[in-house]
Amino acid sequence: MLTKWRTNAWEDATVANLVHKLRTCEPDPIDKEAFEHLLPPKEQTDGSGSGSAEAATPPVQEQTAPTSLDPRVLQLLQQATAIVQKTNPGVDFTKNEEEMLQKIKEWKAPLKKRVENFSSAINYSIDYEGFSAINDSMKSVCLVEYPDGHGSGFLIGPKYVITANHVWEAAYTSFSQVTDPQKFLVHFHISGTRRLTFIFKPDIFLARDGNLDYAIFEIHPASPTLPAVSETMQSEGICPLGTRIVANEAGVGNEDIVVIVGHPAGQGGRKRVDFCSMVAVDAVTSRALAVLGPPDNLQWPEQRPDRGSYHTSVMFEGSSGSPCFTKHGNVVFMHICGFRPYNDREQMALREHSIVEMGVLLLGVKTHAQDILPSEVFTEIFGS
Repeated sequence: MLTKWRTNAWEDATVANLVHKLRTCEPDPIDKEAFEHLLPPKEQTDGSGSGSAEAATPPVQEQTAPTSLDPRVLQLLQQATAIVQKTNPGVDFTKNEEEMLQKIKEWKAPLKKRVENFSSAINYSIDYEGFSAINDSMKSVCLVEYPDGHGSGFLIGPKYVITANHVWEAAYTSFSQVTDPQKFLVHFHISGTRRLTFIFKPDIFLARDGNLDYAIFEIHPASPTLPAVSETMQSEGICPLGTRIVANEAGVGNEDIVVIVGHPAGQGGRKRVDFCSMVAVDAVTSRALAVLGPPDNLQWPEQRPDRGSYHTSVMFEGSSGSPCFTKHGNVVFMHICGFRPYNDREQMALREHSIVEMGVLLLGVKTHAQDILPSEVFTEIFGS
C-alpha cells in the first residue's frame, strides 16, 4: 500500500506541499532520515532539464517506520496520514508496515483454507435429534412488548418468563407513564398467523440482577375468563426451558455454534432463527484494533467466564432475552448484548452493527436465582 502511494503521490498538490515542508523544516531541523523513506521519490529531470516526473527513477526499496521517533517527526507523520487517507484510506505513516504485513500473512492461511475447501471452518451442521429438540423448544420463545419498545424472552417455568434485565427496566420505566396492564404483553407465536398473548406487571418480579442482566417474572391470562397460564401452555405443547439449562457443554466454544431464537427488531414481530459461530472476544477485538484502530467510545468487550461470545447476522435490537441452544437442543446462554465501539465513525456499517455479541451463561443465572427465590418456586422453575 505504501509503495503504491509513493509511486503516485506527486499527483497530489497537497502532498507535494507537505513534502516540501518536511524537507525544508527550518530553523529547527529534524532528522530527515526518520521520514525520508515515507516520502515520494524526488522528481527526476531529463537531458533538457524539463523536470519531467515521467523520467525513469531507480526502484525504491520498501522500508518500515522507525520504532522510535522524535515527537516532532511523529506529529508530522500524523498530519501526513490525515491528509493522505482522504484519498488512500489504507495508508498510515505512523504504523510499522512490516508488522501490518505480518498480520495479513497470519490471516491469509486460514482464509486460503476456507476458499480451497469452498466451505466454512465452522461446522454449522446439527444432528437430526438435536434439531428436533430445538424445533420443539422454539415455541417457548416469546416477544416481550411494552409501550416504548420490545425485547425477547422465553418460558422458563410453568407460568414464568425470563428476559434481559435491561428489557425489564425499560418496561418498568414505561410503566411509570402508562399504567394500562393491556400495554404490557407477552406473545408466544405458535405459527405465522396464530399467537398466544398474556399480560405481565412490570413493577413485580421474582428475581433479577443487573450484572448478569436477567429478570424473571410471572405472566397472567389476558382476561380473567381464560384458563390458567400453565394449563394453556400444557395444552399448546409449550414446554418451560428451566429444566433444560446446562453448563457450557464440551464443544460449545471456538469453532462451534449456538442456535439463537428470538424476535429482533425490523422483522414485524416474527420469530427468527440464527446459527451463530462462537468466537473468542480477544481474537475479535485484536483484529478490530488492527484493522479499524482504537475505539471511539469506552464500551469495549472483555472475555468473561459467565458469558459466551459469538457472531450473529440478525440478533441485534429487540433480541435481548433470546435463548441460545446447543447442537443437542439444550439451552446454555441468554442473549443480552452487542458491542459497537465505533459508534462515532462515519461508516454506516460500523454504527449499525456490533463487532461481537454476548450471552449470559444460564447456569450462573440459575445459581444466582437460587439465593433469591423461595425454594418451592425455584424447584418449580429449575427442578430439583
